[in-house]
Amino acid sequence: MESGRVSKSWLLVPFLALIAGVLSALLLRDMLLATAPIAGPTTTPSVAPSEPVGKFTPIYTPTATASSTPTPLPPTATPVPPTPTSTPTFSPTATSTPLPMPTAPVDGAPTRPPIIAREEWGSMVITEGYEAHTLDRITLHHDGSEFYGGAPARLRGLQSWSRRARGWVDIPYHYLIDLDGNIYEARPLEFVGDTATEYDPTGHALITVMGNYNVQEINEAQLGAIVDLASWLCYEYSLDPQSIRGHRDYAATSCPGANLYQYLVNGYIVSAVERRLQFENP
Repeated sequence: MESGRVSKSWLLVPFLALIAGVLSALLLRDMLLATAPIAGPTTTPSVAPSEPVGKFTPIYTPTATASSTPTPLPPTATPVPPTPTSTPTFSPTATSTPLPMPTAPVDGAPTRPPIIAREEWGSMVITEGYEAHTLDRITLHHDGSEFYGGAPARLRGLQSWSRRARGWVDIPYHYLIDLDGNIYEARPLEFVGDTATEYDPTGHALITVMGNYNVQEINEAQLGAIVDLASWLCYEYSLDPQSIRGHRDYAATSCPGANLYQYLVNGYIVSAVERRLQFENP
C-alpha cells in the first residue's frame, strides 16, 4: 500500500518539472522584454520631388563670405543740371603751357571787336526758323575737328551740315574764331543756338574756336579774340564775367578741349575780362 503511494508520487515529478520549466521560460521572456529598448517604426526615406509642391518661395543662399562693409549699388543716371557744376564732367589733361596774362593798360569801355559778317564768308540767307532769347551768360566751345586754315569754306560746310544732317536752322554757334584770331559772325546773337548734347543753350552767347583743342594748342591771337569778344558782350548786354563757362560745365563732353578749358580753370579769361571792365568813364 505504501509502495503504491510512492509510485504515484514519482509520476507527479515529471509533470511538476514541466510546469516549472514553462513558468521559468515565461519569466525569462518577461525579464528580457523589460530590459530591451523600444524601437520605433521603421520608415523608408522618401525622395524629394523634382518640382516644388504648392507655392514656391525661393531661398537665397550666399556664395561668398559676408562683409562688414556693404557693397555700394551701381550709380544711376542723373540728368546734367542746367547750371554749371563745380566738378568738370570730363577731364583730359592739357598738353600746352598756359600763356601769361596780358598786361596792356585798359583804355575806356570795351567796344565791338572787328567781326566778319555772314555775307562776307558766303552764308545762306535764312530769314525764318529761329527762336528768340535773352542773353544771360557766355559759353565757350571748340568745333571738335582739327583745323589748319580755310575758315570761310569751313563755315559754309558747317552751315550746310547743320541744316542737312542735324535739322538745325543754322550754324549752332553765334561766333567762331579762326587760327589768326579773326572773329566770324554765325547764327544771329538774338536767337537761341543749338547743341547735340543735353543742355539747354537758351540765354547762352556761344563763342567757338575752330579746331580740336584736346589736340591743338590755343595761341595768343585766339585768346585775345576771346577776351575782346567776351568783354564787349559783358559790357553791351550787362553780363557777369563769372558767367563765362565752358560747354563741359553744362554737359558730358570734353568741349571746349583741355588746352582751351585750362584758361577757364586758371581764371585767365574771366580775370582778363574783369580787368577790361574796370575802366573809368571820362
